[in-house]
Amino acid sequence: SFAVNENLAVSANQMDNEYAKAGATHITEETIGFGASYTMGSAAVRVLASEVDNSGGLKSVDNKHVEVSLMLAF
Repeated sequence: SFAVNENLAVSANQMDNEYAKAGATHITEETIGFGASYTMGSAAVRVLASEVDNSGGLKSVDNKHVEVSLMLAF
């Protein structure tokens, strides 16, 4: 993660997780994600995106997730 300035932050991540299947080939779950947030006083806008290949060690089970949120503190 990196704080661009006092209001903007960006982040990226990548993870591989190998599942050992008894009597079968090992399956690698691959995850990649990006995030950004911008804060103005008590309000924050956040964007998160991630993609998972072979989710849960199941071959050809892929997930994509995008989230946009507005947070307000009173």
